[in-house]
Amino acid sequence: MKNRRDLQWQARRLFAGASVVAVLALASVDQVQPAQALAPNATTTLQVERRADEFVVQAQAEVDADLATVWSTLSDYDHLGKFIPGMSMSRTLSRSGPDAVVEQQGSAGLGPFRRQFTVRFAVTEIPRQSIRAVGIAGDFEHFASRYELEPLSPTRTRIVYRAELAPGFPVPSLIGLPVMRQMIQKQFDALVNEVERRARDA
Repeated sequence: MKNRRDLQWQARRLFAGASVVAVLALASVDQVQPAQALAPNATTTLQVERRADEFVVQAQAEVDADLATVWSTLSDYDHLGKFIPGMSMSRTLSRSGPDAVVEQQGSAGLGPFRRQFTVRFAVTEIPRQSIRAVGIAGDFEHFASRYELEPLSPTRTRIVYRAELAPGFPVPSLIGLPVMRQMIQKQFDALVNEVERRARDA
């Protein structure tokens, strides 16, 4: 009986591991889908590295938008889910001056094979300068990010984004990095497009 239970337990572990790999593999298939085209005058760079179980992200964009428009877009936490790919919900749970608690939900994968994610951030703002977010609950062992803004002219702004994140579940090394890079690229490009759309409509 004990051997039978051991075999069943090992089978469940193998199935669970296979499920994680399958979801990530399906997410990597999604890379062949065309990314959202950037606004004509926007320039972006993105670098994603893996260090052990942690992903380190550095991204930068120069956009045709004034500082106020960029700030209002980045800090519009309750509407991020409407234009950020893979984010199904974003809401402000509480706020006290420049400090807020924000919860976000999203998913990765393809079709019905998707993994849901939830993360809750403690957010600290320096208005029109920076937004720092630290994960305090959810499906990540560690998540810390920071946006910094630099006005280049009255109508052009540089956005610098840095993040360190460690998912709270195993991510195969050969699959995880390209999937993470592609996901962050899509999200960052969508943010840039929304900034410039709001600038044009202002």
